[in-house]
Amino acid sequence: MPTITGSGTTAITLTPHHRLVTLTGTLNATGPAGTYNTGNTQADFTAAIFGPEGKPFTFVNDGAITSPGAAAQDAGIVLAAGTIINNNLIAAATGIFIEGPASITNRGAINASIGDGIQLWSTAAITNTGTITAASDGIFLATPGAILNAGLITAGADGIYLGSHINAPLGTITNQAGATIAAGADGVFMRGPDNLTNSGLITGATGVAAGRIGAGPVGAGGQIINDAVIQGATYGVFAAYTSVINHRHATISGGATGLFLGAGYSLRNHGLVTGALYAVFDGGAEPIDNAGAIISPNGSAIFDRSGGRVVNSGLIAGSLGINMRLDPGYLVETGTIINRGIILAAAAAIYAGANSTIVNSGIIEAATAIYAGANSTITDSGAIIGSAGAAIIFAPGADNRLILTQGATITGAISLNGGTIELAAGAEPGRLALTATSLAALIIDPHADWTLAAPSIIAAPLTNNGTLTDGPGGTITFAQPIAGDGTIVLGGPTPSTAVPSGATLTLAAGVAASQTILFTGTGDLLALTDPAAFNASIAGFTTADAILLPSLSGANFISDTFADEVLAITATTGTYHLTFATPTQFHQDTLAILPEGPGMDILLIPPPQPAAATPQSLFWLSTDLLKPLTFLPVLTTL
Repeated sequence: MPTITGSGTTAITLTPHHRLVTLTGTLNATGPAGTYNTGNTQADFTAAIFGPEGKPFTFVNDGAITSPGAAAQDAGIVLAAGTIINNNLIAAATGIFIEGPASITNRGAINASIGDGIQLWSTAAITNTGTITAASDGIFLATPGAILNAGLITAGADGIYLGSHINAPLGTITNQAGATIAAGADGVFMRGPDNLTNSGLITGATGVAAGRIGAGPVGAGGQIINDAVIQGATYGVFAAYTSVINHRHATISGGATGLFLGAGYSLRNHGLVTGALYAVFDGGAEPIDNAGAIISPNGSAIFDRSGGRVVNSGLIAGSLGINMRLDPGYLVETGTIINRGIILAAAAAIYAGANSTIVNSGIIEAATAIYAGANSTITDSGAIIGSAGAAIIFAPGADNRLILTQGATITGAISLNGGTIELAAGAEPGRLALTATSLAALIIDPHADWTLAAPSIIAAPLTNNGTLTDGPGGTITFAQPIAGDGTIVLGGPTPSTAVPSGATLTLAAGVAASQTILFTGTGDLLALTDPAAFNASIAGFTTADAILLPSLSGANFISDTFADEVLAITATTGTYHLTFATPTQFHQDTLAILPEGPGMDILLIPPPQPAAATPQSLFWLSTDLLKPLTFLPVLTTL
């Protein structure tokens, strides 16, 4: 193994007899090194150490190599192919240039004053545990290879440039814990969808750029795994055809955008992603899975212009939380958001496009919690809070649908704009303060149990196949027909006979015979605006309750009969039937109507307890209430 020692000013040309050479002294020289391919062109190089084209060499530098060249083609070492181990210093316009397959280990310092620290044009393996400083790229590798950095790379252009070709094997870059890559342009640029694992610090104008970015077509399937810090003055990560995994305690940050993700990617975040304008900019309609924090203090935490899928079990926060529809050039027509965590925003927590699906079991809170495009579906079993008054606003659409599972909480107004609210079953009874506007329909699913907070006026048809409760003190009005085979409860699920519940339920349209109106409290009122269309059965009716028939009065009343649990009231406008569930607390001898005065409502109220052997009326007209009498063995007098 030839050894070069001492000082020298003459460039050294390696010969086939010098396949393994060690420099132990100082060499400050330059000389012609031949013509080499540099991509699509050829260039004439000079060098202090030169290995002829087509010949592989191994060179070990234990000394110092400097080259006084003034152009990027003036290198410290030029080889056609081979291995270089640098244990000391290489300083030149370009540090190392190798045209063919190469292996480089740097334990010392490589300083490039004009060009690249290391410039390689074929498959290579590079390990840096020292320092590489370059005016252009720290490491330029034109084809896929393996790069391991455990030291320091600083560059005026890209810290590491890793090229690739169509259908070529993926390259790999590993930045170990404690290592740093710092650049004026991209900290790491991977032309193809290569693989990067970062456990140190990567920083640049863009921290990491990967995939199809201003280059020809490439394959797909690369991956960026971040265990530490990737940061950029503009972009933290700018990637396409590359999946990104940001682990717990890791950070990706950008002065403008944390992650700009193009086509063919997926994101799994367990750490922190931040960006002043966008924490995540999604241009490729691929899945985003967040179990960490995605935060944009001044813009959208997630901007999705292509209608992707977002699953959140962590924190998403920004001026806008998830924005899927504000780019007029890429108006989203569909998207899916599943929230199991927290989404907070100053303006809107979710801004979704048409035909979107939103499923919430966590917390969504903003001035307006959710804007949903036409014909979207929102399913909620968590909390949706509109801090400025509006919880949910749908764009006009006949298929707008809000599905609330028991346990859901909505604070703020709901604008359905022609849609439907469906109240679904769940583990616990649900409670809804319904201030919905433009509601087309309300549906209560089988086995669902919901209480409407008062006052509520439902101006849409109700399909009730579960249980709907008008709780104590409630005032609920249904202005449209009621269908289904469910139960509407007056007074609450846990009635008290000691304290009147005082619930009022007004039914202004038809009610199906398969419905049941159940009185469970005391002092409750059922008002039937259209008794001819009321076909439901009445259960739990007691002397403390009342039924109001506003459309009937003493002026048009003719007679009443009670048989087989049916009260028939005949008036000049027709005969009306009220069916009481079996068994009732009264029968024909104890249920009657005594209308008094023209134009007054027909009432049924119990008389005072009769004295012994003194017959008296069981009902009289008093306070617009229809009330039953507890069973008394006396005669009805009219």
